[in-house]
Amino acid sequence: MILAVLAVVSGFIEVPHVFVHEGANWFSHYLSGVIAVPEASHLDASTEFALMGIALGLVILMIIITYVIYVAKKTVPPAEENLSALDKLSYNKFYVDEIYDAVIGKPVALLSSFSSSIIEKQIIDRFVNLSGQAVQLSSKTLRLVQSGNINTYATLMVIGIVVLLLINIVL
Repeated sequence: MILAVLAVVSGFIEVPHVFVHEGANWFSHYLSGVIAVPEASHLDASTEFALMGIALGLVILMIIITYVIYVAKKTVPPAEENLSALDKLSYNKFYVDEIYDAVIGKPVALLSSFSSSIIEKQIIDRFVNLSGQAVQLSSKTLRLVQSGNINTYATLMVIGIVVLLLINIVL
């Protein structure tokens, strides 16, 4: 149902010129800043009506044929093993899903498996774990410096000031 609604709505994106006034084809105007949209060259109204009539006639013809085959004669399609080669190809949707899976699905699955097992677990997780271990090790070391004894802090501060003064005097 969602696809049907979207199909109907998308049909009104660029309606034939005979049904709209100038500037109503908003999609081509929207894209004009990104791509070069050629100056409006429209078909004659008779040509547009003829093309629409042919398309509508073909749709009505297919509806009638489908009604006659499946409703009026009350037949069902034959089992898959009884189909001709072309019917079997059509029945299997021209193997589009299988081709898509082989060309795109499986390579993407392999790439994501590689990314998960090698890149994420071997590189990213190790980096994160090593950085956490570095913080733990540095905190254990720095913890020893912080004793809470103010006399030690004052002494270390004086020693630091003396070292900075000596560096300034020497340099």
